[in-house]
Amino acid sequence: MEDADWQAFADYSDKYYKEYNYKKYDALTSNKKNLNVLWTKIKELLITTANHTVSCIYRSSEDSLPKPKLLTFCYTALKKLNNILLQFKTKYLSCSLWPDDKQWIMIKATLQIFISEHRLDSVDFPSLLQLDNVRHVKK
Repeated sequence: MEDADWQAFADYSDKYYKEYNYKKYDALTSNKKNLNVLWTKIKELLITTANHTVSCIYRSSEDSLPKPKLLTFCYTALKKLNNILLQFKTKYLSCSLWPDDKQWIMIKATLQIFISEHRLDSVDFPSLLQLDNVRHVKK
């Protein structure tokens, strides 16, 4: 940042300090709770000021390691799998509410795609969901 940028940062932080009455925090006694309050307020002030005055952020390639492609490739599958698992909540199963036959066929197809794409061990799913097998499928 250039000197003018630092001055804009200082001016905005002073303005924010005055507008939101940060002066009241000067009188706090020294204890653990107040220290946490102060750090939170300082963080709030710095982040707000930075978001308002800093136009862009430069990071070197060494700052953060990119996520492995294998990991990011799994995100969509995990999201879909989570949606499938939500249909097998215990409260639904205890009320005999689970996916109907049509939904189950689509769910099985989706799961088989996940298994093949991610090279997982194959799993045999029942052709229909019934009271005696639905809890086993959930596991």
